[in-house]
Amino acid sequence: MPASIKSTTPFQFYRRLAYAGDGVAIQTITAALTITPFYEEMIALNPSTATRVVTLPTAAAGAKKGQWHLIYNAGTTYSLTINRPAATTLCTLAPGQSCHVVFSGTAWTVVHAPAGSSSLQGASTFKSVETTGTGAPQTVAHGLGSTPVLFYAVPSNLTGGAYVVSSVTADATNVTLTVTLGEKFQVVAFK
Repeated sequence: MPASIKSTTPFQFYRRLAYAGDGVAIQTITAALTITPFYEEMIALNPSTATRVVTLPTAAAGAKKGQWHLIYNAGTTYSLTINRPAATTLCTLAPGQSCHVVFSGTAWTVVHAPAGSSSLQGASTFKSVETTGTGAPQTVAHGLGSTPVLFYAVPSNLTGGAYVVSSVTADATNVTLTVTLGEKFQVVAFK
């Protein structure tokens, strides 16, 4: 199991209902930056004149289970160090590199980061065929051989109505979830 995963407790991707902007933040930073829970999901940061530290928010500050950020170093010379709230480093991004982080409800985890960083990169993965929601619990066999550490549903070919995914759980064989009747989705899982 990758070093960045401390347990097999699953987490969900959190989606805010309203954005402060368009979901993308592009910013030049001249000092350390603490991301707030209301920051856009995709963040392009230019560390300008020195290596900068970017600290992720705590649950006490409002971070929600499943909250995620894709952080990109938009600079040309200096690195970004991405830290948990307790100042432990999740990853370091050279210019042009990015990482994807997700909050489990208690801790931040790196889902994808540059080679050499602690992440789920290189983990066993599963992506299902397109499935149609029934509005009732459905099981999708993942074939990973053990309970995945990360799993979620991705919408596809939406009809334009409400898309709701609930009661998502996983075991060593299946991901079980309930998806809105008639809406199509795929299950993605990482071990």
